[in-house]
Amino acid sequence: MLADPLPYNGIDFRIGYREIGHVHGKETVDIPFPKRVRDDLVASGRAQPHHTLKTSGWVSVALRSNADVEQALELLRLSYELAIRN
Repeated sequence: MLADPLPYNGIDFRIGYREIGHVHGKETVDIPFPKRVRDDLVASGRAQPHHTLKTSGWVSVALRSNADVEQALELLRLSYELAIRN
């Protein structure tokens, strides 16, 4: 897995050419999922719709507490697991 710096104070995590998520500074983690997985995550309250791409498969996790960081790590792991299966 590669971690590439982004121009907007962030880090992009990839497996080959496939992105499994990225971090915006210390504030937000954005993670792509298939739309049905994204819908389940949002419905269960585990993530919010992406902060700008509200109808996409992307979710956002605001990093306000240690619990938020743990949640973001769990979702990044899920994104990774889905990526290596395909």
